[in-house]
Amino acid sequence: PQDYPKSGPQISINTPVSHPNVFGSWICCDILKGKIVRSGGYVGGYTPAYTLQTILVQLLSFFTAEKVDQDYGNAAYTVRELSGYSPKSNEKAVLAFQCMDCGYGIDYSQVVGRQHTPKAPVKSKPQRKPKQQTQTASTSDQSVPQPTHEALELIGNAKQRRQQRRQLEREEAAARAAAFEQKRDEAMRRALQLKVQKDEIMHQVRKSGKCLLPILDSVTDIWLLIAEHYLGDDDIRNLAEAHPPFSQAESANKIRYRRDLRCFYLRTPFTSRSILGVGVNRSDDGQTRTGRKKYTLSSEFDLLSIEAFHDHGVSTAVWGEPFNAFLPLVLEEAHYQRAKGEIERSLMWLAGKGEGTRSISGKAGDVVGTVNFEPWVGVEVIAKMMNQMVVDLMKNVDDEGAKRAKASVGRYGYLAYLQPYKKSVNLHASDKALSGYCALLHLLLRLALDHPIILETAHEKVHQFLARESKRSKEAVPDLGEFLVFLALVPSVTWEKDLAAPLLRELLSRNVVWYLKDRPHLAYTSDTGKICDDLRVKQTFEASKTSLRLLMFQVHFLRSVLSSTTDSSSIPTSTSQSTAPKSDLEGFTLVCHNRKKDQIKIPVINSTTTTSSLLTTIKTLAPTYGLPSPTLSASLASQCRQILSISSFLPFFQSIAFKTSSSIASLLRGAVRDSANSGYHQNPYWDLELYELWRGQLGGNVPFEAPVGWRRNVVGNVRTGRSFFPGSGGQGGGQRIKKVVKPTVQAAWDGWGCSPDCEICYPRR
Repeated sequence: PQDYPKSGPQISINTPVSHPNVFGSWICCDILKGKIVRSGGYVGGYTPAYTLQTILVQLLSFFTAEKVDQDYGNAAYTVRELSGYSPKSNEKAVLAFQCMDCGYGIDYSQVVGRQHTPKAPVKSKPQRKPKQQTQTASTSDQSVPQPTHEALELIGNAKQRRQQRRQLEREEAAARAAAFEQKRDEAMRRALQLKVQKDEIMHQVRKSGKCLLPILDSVTDIWLLIAEHYLGDDDIRNLAEAHPPFSQAESANKIRYRRDLRCFYLRTPFTSRSILGVGVNRSDDGQTRTGRKKYTLSSEFDLLSIEAFHDHGVSTAVWGEPFNAFLPLVLEEAHYQRAKGEIERSLMWLAGKGEGTRSISGKAGDVVGTVNFEPWVGVEVIAKMMNQMVVDLMKNVDDEGAKRAKASVGRYGYLAYLQPYKKSVNLHASDKALSGYCALLHLLLRLALDHPIILETAHEKVHQFLARESKRSKEAVPDLGEFLVFLALVPSVTWEKDLAAPLLRELLSRNVVWYLKDRPHLAYTSDTGKICDDLRVKQTFEASKTSLRLLMFQVHFLRSVLSSTTDSSSIPTSTSQSTAPKSDLEGFTLVCHNRKKDQIKIPVINSTTTTSSLLTTIKTLAPTYGLPSPTLSASLASQCRQILSISSFLPFFQSIAFKTSSSIASLLRGAVRDSANSGYHQNPYWDLELYELWRGQLGGNVPFEAPVGWRRNVVGNVRTGRSFFPGSGGQGGGQRIKKVVKPTVQAAWDGWGCSPDCEICYPRR
């Protein structure tokens, strides 16, 4: 079709084939429908990312398979059982097939002789003029008129015309055969010449007894040029096995990655002129409670060229997910310099700074406002996208979030197995999310080198978070996942020594309001006893495991990429007794008070050290064009599987290198108090009601004293379902409570081990 590759090629079958999905010349196959097909969780059909070769390979598998997956809910049934069809049943018909257009399957030697010399066209002989005959009627002397010469020429001789048509067909076939044989002979001659040259080279090599390949090793990027222009994937693999210096060379790895860098729509390769990036979809979600605009950014991270986005109006990803912006990637320094202006413009538009447009596709009618690039705004956009990539990654590897194949019965009675979304591409989607995270980190670091204000702002925000509790609130840090990204820009701050304790404390307190709705009894913090502690720890982890898993992955990734001294390839199963603190109280106190009071002041940034650290990280990402290396991918994939296996707080603390003991319940009680003191939730229940709820959880056997005023059978049934969100009046919605109550001594020491007089954890307001 004229709009290919937007629409798929139109393919029909001209040879009669016995197959349950073939009806005349029409092949019932979703890849030939020219569009994406969705049905009950199944996604298939045609996508512009398919090449013609891909489609033909799929058709080959389609006709040779013993089973054919049926869409619209019908099962993948055995073809032979339904129609008596076997892939071998049509083998004779296929072998005997001949095409008069391309010459496939035709033995031209029987048609035009072995010399393949086309015969001269047969000249038609002139027709003789027919004699005029007059028939006399029996009842009249009047003669009957006979056909004239012109009439006979007009009518012609049907038999002679058929002979001439057949002769012309033979002549055309002979001409095509001659052209085909001529091209084949030329190809054979070239192949013979190459073989002679190869034999001569091999003879010289054997004669000298030395391998000549080391001569090429001394030429800069010679293997990159040879492989890029002359070698296929199999050739590169074979050369890497035969010549170790090639496999060890940096150029060999760059070739493998470079060949995958091409536009999925136009198949534009990564050249010295192309600009490649990804499509990003921005959707507005209203405003926050403080009046700040809310928006979400999503990307399937399918590589796209700027020509496909601007000139061809491509606005959907490989499987049809929409996007309305194009964000170029760094890939390499030369590519970054070409795409720098487009990168800055795209980041500003994604942040909502563009004017007068809903799209930057470059189509007619779009008006893009001109705005100056604000570096930190761009950083916030990248951090939001990186955080979303982590969410997508954990969602795709999560056995609860991934869509399973479900069994159902089709209308014809077949057992239908609905494939997971995107044809069980959980692993593929995870790889894309990981690639997106690394590529965005590459972009973040490269922008920071161009704009020193980015490093200064990140340095200030991270150190303020460490120094002041007020700088950890939701108003100061709306999203902790996005804040963690800033750690990549502040190499002087480490996770284990500096950031783990304050960030974990803030995270646990923010999670409280989300799990109290279904577990309101956890709002009562005067419970004691092992049975209560175990229940609180178990229920809190189950309710918070999504956010905890996200934290585990981000911490592991940042430690893997940015730290060369920490070995985080696996999650430890136990904590050394010599290094673990004796209690939660001791652990949090040590972490807090190791920072002296004079460290509350934000230290001056060391630009030289920071820049050097960023350059080292960029250099690490450069050989793979900012994408994760196989080693990093394997490590993170293994880590994701281990993260999903964690089911309690103790291995969670160990995985993020946070030292603690098994006494965790007091920490969680302190998180509930912190949440209330920070105004993150309000308690719509009386203590008497919460005590009654605890009795229900424990079957009436409560190991702690009842609150003052409680008597058996007085409270009765407690109405649950009340909202803990601030300002909701116990119903739902509302604003955050601005009044902050100073925590009591008991609350502080039960939770995090700091005295209320500590200016580090409880600064004066």
